[in-house]
Amino acid sequence: MKIMKPLGPRILVEEIEPIDDVTAAYKKAGLSAVVLEVNKPLPTSGKVIAVGTDPELQEHVREGDIVIFSKHSGSNVIIEGRPLRCLEFHEIITVTREEAKPSSAS
Repeated sequence: MKIMKPLGPRILVEEIEPIDDVTAAYKKAGLSAVVLEVNKPLPTSGKVIAVGTDPELQEHVREGDIVIFSKHSGSNVIIEGRPLRCLEFHEIITVTREEAKPSSAS
């Protein structure tokens, strides 16, 4: 796989598909529903797969972080057959990451 590095204050994100409440309720009840593509909610979160060259961005966002963004933010791109979203730093609302577990040193 090629190394991808966005330039400047940008990140590449692999979108996390949102859970559709109606479809989830139908599945829970053991039913099925056909939902048109236009009626599905747009993704508003994703996993960071590449971080740009901006030092301030690199201070706040790392590969593997989960970011929250507006549903119409960024540009949709397809790289090597993978649908990704390219976001600018100002479009990121929240960054979530797993805390490092403290080591139990004796």
